[in-house]
Amino acid sequence: MTAGRAPVPFTPSSAAKGAAGRLLDAILTALRPWLVAPSQPLPAAPRVLVVRPDHLGDAVLATSVLTPLADALTPARLDVLCAPWSVDVFAQHPAVTQAIPVRLPWWLAARGASFGSRVAAWLGLPAVIAMVRRRRYDVVLELRGDLRQILCFGALSGAPERIGTDRTGGRALLTRCWPFDGSLHEVEKAMGIVATLGVRRAGRPTLTPPAATTPEVEAALALAAGNGRQWLVLAPWGSQPAKSCSEAQIAAIARHAAARGLGLALVGAAADRPRAAAICRHLGDAAAGVADLTGRTTVNDLTWVMARASAAICVDSGPAHVAAAVGTPVAVVFGPTDPGQFRPWGGEVTVLTTDPPGTPVETLEPDRLCRMIAEALGGALRD
Repeated sequence: MTAGRAPVPFTPSSAAKGAAGRLLDAILTALRPWLVAPSQPLPAAPRVLVVRPDHLGDAVLATSVLTPLADALTPARLDVLCAPWSVDVFAQHPAVTQAIPVRLPWWLAARGASFGSRVAAWLGLPAVIAMVRRRRYDVVLELRGDLRQILCFGALSGAPERIGTDRTGGRALLTRCWPFDGSLHEVEKAMGIVATLGVRRAGRPTLTPPAATTPEVEAALALAAGNGRQWLVLAPWGSQPAKSCSEAQIAAIARHAAARGLGLALVGAAADRPRAAAICRHLGDAAAGVADLTGRTTVNDLTWVMARASAAICVDSGPAHVAAAVGTPVAVVFGPTDPGQFRPWGGEVTVLTTDPPGTPVETLEPDRLCRMIAEALGGALRD
């Protein structure tokens, strides 16, 4: 159900950011002798820091390299610098010594945080850099290829090995650089970066579901999945409007699920709660089979819910990666983003695309979308 994609236009905003990045990269290259520590041989049991403080889906995909890294390096510790919203992804991973949550101003801006919180994050950034320096890591791996993070947590960390990719620059600040290849999937990019350390075994994203969730989540699911019937998870909202389902599409999916006797767990961020409440009101009697969990789940709760669902229906978003990482069959609807780079990796994943590819998700006619989902998940559901 996939097809060729139209090229993404190069907008003035991205052009301006690209020019600023190239200028900053040139300045940092000139300052390299005063910024970075000299390279040294790795000790037998190095102290390793992995840097991935961005989106939830990216955090889940990054788990693919953690066990291969631990097996290859036998590190004294393997820490992950991550965003607060993805700390649960790493905190429970068996290869991780400590997940260190940090609030970085550029990722707060990407999530629409207030001006005050972004200013506070900028003011707190020197303390974060100082904390990383105090830990005296031997190896820092920056998996995104973000020049800001290469500078702050690679060059300024004091680590003798600084490894990453040159997606936005920073090659001169790295001791080992994997040449960026934008055509590859995010997991393949991460494996390319760690391969510079001799890590050859490929991994896959994994999450360990917790043993329990909150009573509130359990009670909502018990109502939606009455009499032991199967239930699905629906994650219809992405980080951009073009990646999200319309109200008509969500209502159609809920009605199709109700017609098949299936319960439905609706998940999303706290900002999605008004939309979810409006949809449930419009569904009338069909809303009895819907558990509205929007804004009510941590990542651990979401992992628990996904692991117990019969299947999941998601747009290109963090919950899609969570579903795949716990092995739940998932149908993922892609609009403007490229599934070749960003689809969930591994598991029972079916990619659905708009027609033509690259158009907003809401352009899919609701009943047609439901038929596509039914075909994708038919094998995952018992009659």
